[in-house]
Amino acid sequence: MTTDLIAFHAQVISDQQVETVNARELHSFLEVGRDYSTWIKNRIKQYKFEECQDFILIHQNGGTNGKGGDRRSVDYFITLDMAKELAMVERNEKGRQARRYFIECERQLKEKLQQEAQPAQPELNLQSPVTNLLDRVRMLLVFEKGNLVHTRAIKEDELLTSTEPKYLAQFVRECMPDYALVKKENVLKAKELLGVLA
Repeated sequence: MTTDLIAFHAQVISDQQVETVNARELHSFLEVGRDYSTWIKNRIKQYKFEECQDFILIHQNGGTNGKGGDRRSVDYFITLDMAKELAMVERNEKGRQARRYFIECERQLKEKLQQEAQPAQPELNLQSPVTNLLDRVRMLLVFEKGNLVHTRAIKEDELLTSTEPKYLAQFVRECMPDYALVKKENVLKAKELLGVLA
């Protein structure tokens, strides 16, 4: 993705693997004045975030405090949507920077997933005999009421009409109800019609 401002972590939330952010790292990046534990708990309550939907808790075995008691820390791994919202409500430059970063990362992730989800498009074999033929010849395609009824290759030096449009109109009226002439400069259109010709 882009330059990592805040590391992403793959976690399972609601039976789906999603990208998350450690709220402790976000808190540090945002340079929030309050201590981490108070900040995250208040934000969860204030904005009604839900465990196992917006975040998960991971309990870490911590050391002991100075009085000999057991001290365990809790890491909150939050979804990108929650991270964007928390960044936005801080209303400072770091919050705006983090929010833009998350939006850009999501955009890149969606693009990557869309590319992976799309079946590979069969590439046109540019050396196929049909393609080479279309590059070298002109084709007369005859349509009648929107349906292709006749095709014929036209020699490079063959003329279908004179310079007088009325003669072409007469030829078409007598021989072909509708027509389309595709020159070699119009190869792409011919390739599109190739599905009709096959």
